[in-house]
Amino acid sequence: MEIYLKKLMQQLLKHKDNLNEYIGELYENESKEDELNSMFGTLNDEGLISCDYADNRAHHIQLTLKGKNIPMSDLKTSDKEELVDLIHSIDDISLLFHSSSRKSASYDEINDVLEFQNWLQELVFLLQSIQDRGYDIYISDTIKLCRHHWNGTDDRRKFNELSGRLSAIEKNIDKYYPEESNMMNKQSLRNNEFKKYDVFISHANKDKSDYVEDLYLTIKKLGIEVFYDKETFDWGDNWKQKIYDGVESSEFAIIVISNNYFGREWTENELHAFLNRQNSNGEKIILPLLHGISISDLTKQYPELGDIQAICDSQYDVKDVAILFAKQLLKRYRRND
Repeated sequence: MEIYLKKLMQQLLKHKDNLNEYIGELYENESKEDELNSMFGTLNDEGLISCDYADNRAHHIQLTLKGKNIPMSDLKTSDKEELVDLIHSIDDISLLFHSSSRKSASYDEINDVLEFQNWLQELVFLLQSIQDRGYDIYISDTIKLCRHHWNGTDDRRKFNELSGRLSAIEKNIDKYYPEESNMMNKQSLRNNEFKKYDVFISHANKDKSDYVEDLYLTIKKLGIEVFYDKETFDWGDNWKQKIYDGVESSEFAIIVISNNYFGREWTENELHAFLNRQNSNGEKIILPLLHGISISDLTKQYPELGDIQAICDSQYDVKDVAILFAKQLLKRYRRND
């Protein structure tokens, strides 16, 4: 999930001069509204931004950049990332072409568009930094093409040539940033030490439709990997083995405990499997979430959970639960990084 937050913060930093206009553009896609609200809420709680909410969306967002768990160094975009982002924006840049007539001839022109000129300058700057580390004829020729006089009459031809060159550069991007690639490989090896799933949602089937389904979808929108039986099981799977695998390969377990949970064979099997894991390695795994019951109901049925902090759905809606879990996940992965 941290990747998604980092990308969003990088975009906010990039558009800091017209921040609220940019945020308005993000909210134009109504299907992303809940996801954006959750992410902005997490960034607000983290201390990286401050914002208000109205009409079910974030407003008056300001960058504070006082992250509690995410250092500013993690928000810096590398040269490699910036170059790839510039290359990926080429389709948007191509939309800046416009028709122009000169001496009874019509051309597709882009040279007089400021956004295109700024894009070219950023491109040259990053390509030149590659060239400065060691001469490469392909990079050198691409820089020359960028600096060539764009006069309108053959802008489209040169742009198509530049597009092809940038595509080839992207395919060989690791060649131009070998140190970053080595770092990414090391990071990938570290990431493989983490569990396959960020969270396992243990619940009674009777609670699916009125609560758990909404909880799952809200958490999933944050980019979190969730073990949820309805979505994880495929036709023909050995569901018992799948559950055992899920228990062993999940970083956390949200245990949605209700009256429907009590006394069910498989829910209690899941609970005790997670308790055994937690007791054996001493690391927090179980996150009890009470659905329609009280703390006294919980401890009466499961006294072994009496010392574990639980939260109640009467105090936290599914969005609040998703954000609270995202914080837990950030702390775990920041600590293990």
